[in-house]
Amino acid sequence: MIDFDCGPVIDGTPLEDVSRELFEKVIETASKDYVVKADKLEQFDFMLWKRSLDL
Repeated sequence: MIDFDCGPVIDGTPLEDVSRELFEKVIETASKDYVVKADKLEQFDFMLWKRSLDL
């Protein structure tokens, strides 16, 4: 999930709290209560990996 910020862990927020927030965001997204930013911007391209270097 690209819209989630894990930075608070570095700032000292317990991992359990951040993971709970991530879980809640996943549930909201799956329930369509939250629309990811890519959908709002109509950016539907997605690539899991890149096999070659493109210049």
